Amino acid sequence: MSLILILFFLSPALYCIVTYSISIIINPDKKPTTGLFKYLMHEIAFQYCIITLFPIDLMRPRWIHHLSGSNKHVILLPGYSETQFIFSRIGKQLKMHNISFQCIKYNSFLGDLEVTSDEIGKYLLDFHKSNPNKEIYLIGHSMGGLIGKFICLHNQIPIKKLIMVATPHNGTKFGFIGIGKAAAQLTPYSSFLKKTESIPSTEIVNYYSEMDNLIIPNNSCLLQNNDNLTIKGMHNSTVLLSDNCRDILMHVYE
Repeated sequence: MSLILILFFLSPALYCIVTYSISIIINPDKKPTTGLFKYLMHEIAFQYCIITLFPIDLMRPRWIHHLSGSNKHVILLPGYSETQFIFSRIGKQLKMHNISFQCIKYNSFLGDLEVTSDEIGKYLLDFHKSNPNKEIYLIGHSMGGLIGKFICLHNQIPIKKLIMVATPHNGTKFGFIGIGKAAAQLTPYSSFLKKTESIPSTEIVNYYSEMDNLIIPNNSCLLQNNDNLTIKGMHNSTVLLSDNCRDILMHVYE
């Protein structure tokens, strides 16, 4: 029991420190920025929350959602091993503006990304048929951004805008040490990534973090032939729990 407690308290800190150290070594041009310790502490605290809430969120039949008479409907797509918690702040902001949204529950840990993308695509097609006057927005974090891109490329759904945050467009080498098929599909040159190489005709907004500790190489965060918007000083997971949410959601409000 004591060993389990020790692992619980140490693993998030070790995870964040090790991943960031590796990203610095592999990306020699990446320099620590002012406030590194503060951002690292935020990331570690966030990982504690993920570990604590992960089994609880998995048992929920449905993740955060809000339905309103708004003509906009936002689909939230979590990243690898993430749950609704990653979008908790964005969900509060959308609800405050009375904009319909839902966080899609899917197997973000062991699932097949192509199968997941097709299933969500079919759901969105049915949703659009039932709600033809609602504009559909996709917000994907990390792996969720790739799912959003796949949906836009391989489904005939009128997506108003695709917003990707900390998305590994060309994969990440950390996928090699991940668990499950989804992790393998996140590795560079995977068959899934090859199907997301094209740029969708949908309007795209791409945010990336200069301090991303999970995307290696770091330039995999950049989307070619697109204006890439920088989120300064934030790690991969905490970008959606910061004040950056307001800037990200401006692309929905406008």
